[in-house]
Amino acid sequence: MCARNANAYLEASLAGLSPAELVVKLMEKQLSNLEAVAAMTDPKDYRALYPKIIQTFEVLDDSLADDGDLANQLSQLYQYMRARFMSTRVEKIHDVAVEAINLLTPIKNAYVQILTTKS
Repeated sequence: MCARNANAYLEASLAGLSPAELVVKLMEKQLSNLEAVAAMTDPKDYRALYPKIIQTFEVLDDSLADDGDLANQLSQLYQYMRARFMSTRVEKIHDVAVEAINLLTPIKNAYVQILTTKS
């Protein structure tokens, strides 16, 4: 599939989703990236996922709509995880990926729970 068709497909699949549903999609993709890093046997393979991981944490941080306590805490957590990836040596990245998975999973699950109770 060419890049233009892939982008059109992605846009069509995301159209009509609520902001919370988009955040869940982002988190699912990020968790997939993190799980791939945690499973890597060669740290050099991490370089391909690094920009995606950093960018997704930035988008998650930017997606926070209000300035309440919860949004501030989530922002700090996303910034912390991003900083950990930026400052950790490649040889230690597995531990950072596992930490991020453990931090992000309950947040994603909370979003999913909120979405299912609204339905």
